[in-house]
Amino acid sequence: MKKQTEITNNQLTYSLIAIVIGSGILSLPKTVAEQGYQDGWIIVLLGSFIPLLSIFSIILLFKRFPGYEFFDICKFLLGKYLGRGLYFLYILYGLIFGVTSISVFTSVLNTYILPKTPNIVIFILMIAVSLYIINGGIKVVVRFNELTFYIFLILLFFIIPSLKQVEPTFMFPVFTTPVMDLLSGSLQTSWSFVGFEYLLILYPFVKNKEKAVSSSLFAFFIVTAIYVYVVIVCNLIFGPYAIKNYIWPVLVLLKVTDILVIERLEFFFILLWVGIAIRPMLNQLYSTSYLISNLFGIKKLATASMIGALAMFIIQYISNTTLKSFKLSNFFGTTGLIFGTAIPVLLLLLSYIFKKRVKNVQSKKSLA
Repeated sequence: MKKQTEITNNQLTYSLIAIVIGSGILSLPKTVAEQGYQDGWIIVLLGSFIPLLSIFSIILLFKRFPGYEFFDICKFLLGKYLGRGLYFLYILYGLIFGVTSISVFTSVLNTYILPKTPNIVIFILMIAVSLYIINGGIKVVVRFNELTFYIFLILLFFIIPSLKQVEPTFMFPVFTTPVMDLLSGSLQTSWSFVGFEYLLILYPFVKNKEKAVSSSLFAFFIVTAIYVYVVIVCNLIFGPYAIKNYIWPVLVLLKVTDILVIERLEFFFILLWVGIAIRPMLNQLYSTSYLISNLFGIKKLATASMIGALAMFIIQYISNTTLKSFKLSNFFGTTGLIFGTAIPVLLLLLSYIFKKRVKNVQSKKSLA
């Protein structure tokens, strides 16, 4: 087999940020305010402990099986049939992940820019772009993640002009929300941190695995800091009660912000946001295509990605016609906890309970 393609630790950081931060951040301030009011930022911090568990359990799992990939670990710990069954469930999870992430963004586009364009048309365009990038392999995917990370940093500066409208009293009193409400809110907002399980796919590609923990933690801290920043700014502008009246508080914030020469700042934001919003689906489609190639023995990534894209299209069509009232975000948050944290922790525990591990072996994968 040919040598596996490798990615740098910085690219690992960019990729984890890319798959986690999507259009969900636009509504995050409203979500946490419904549970924690002015203490919404505390909910974000509490919710951030879940991905920490995910990161450490996944990396410890791979350290017990050096040279193995997730597919190999599943079969080694659970047996041929149960292992392949779990692997297939991860494929379904990935497909739903991709569809959910892009569905949120199509709603934003329909509301602000393309009100007469059918959701399915926007979805097809996003899928087409994703396929084009994925066909270049993991190197192209991670480089796209790196490029869009810097675009995302620029977008964060769009919020700064609104700071002249802040009302500090909106943040007080602090710590008045009951502890149980804070804990409940942290679970409901856990979908905002879904995506760190991407490590299950990326870890075998990382060139310097000794620094994989620090790279993953750096991505985690960046995501958490950005979430807290956005929540606090929106809360300072709208207040903990008014903010609940807006579906996407971040876009409303830009709408009421005036900058010399530029009007309707939210339009410029959304146009640049396209590259950010596509990242979760793009990376999840790559991840799912990779899983499909392993499970069904498909050697060409292009073929596996076409199968994944077709499956996403079918799911999107079904959800767009019969499941509109279904609360996908809450469902997805629960599912994310299971596949992103619970299962990796369970697999790690099984490896210790049954004392299963392997010595260093040559990597088994060449598809990139």
